[in-house]
Amino acid sequence: MSLRLYGFQVSKQRSTALRLFSSTASKGFTLVELLLVVGILAVVFGLALPFALNTKFTNELDTATENLITTLREAQSQAIAAEGDTPYGVYFDTAATPPAYTLYKGASWLSKDDSFNVGGYGTTELPKSATLKFNWPVPDTTTPSETTFARLTGQPLSTTTNKTITITIPDVGSKTITVTAEGLIY
Repeated sequence: MSLRLYGFQVSKQRSTALRLFSSTASKGFTLVELLLVVGILAVVFGLALPFALNTKFTNELDTATENLITTLREAQSQAIAAEGDTPYGVYFDTAATPPAYTLYKGASWLSKDDSFNVGGYGTTELPKSATLKFNWPVPDTTTPSETTFARLTGQPLSTTTNKTITITIPDVGSKTITVTAEGLIY
């Protein structure tokens, strides 16, 4: 039986599409469908996680290297500007966990000006698993590892060779910073 309404013919029988979405059809997802989606998500996240972690640690290494270069250049700039008529340098505390470095004012770390703190630098820590290695000899743990820059020239004091500082994070890689005898930092 059919009914005419506003020029359209309407059948009393339900269409196929309406029957599929009627209240008699089951609503929701089956357990198999849910398990399939969860399994696919687990595989995707399992494959993406190592890449995300590697990117995080690589970024930490890059940031630590750039921060150390910035601190070395700041010490050199202060020395060239002859601020306070004294050299400036960077002290490396390799005995600390994690290793750290500090910008200081003075001819050496042991004779530094304790009241000095350029731009609120203070001590900067490297990432927890990072290590520092130097190409200049450090006789024992009581002798400080430092790089001091001469007034006006900005050249490293007491060296005629390039100094290198290597920051290493296990399973990520290492980056080397060079301070040349002429005072270039890269």
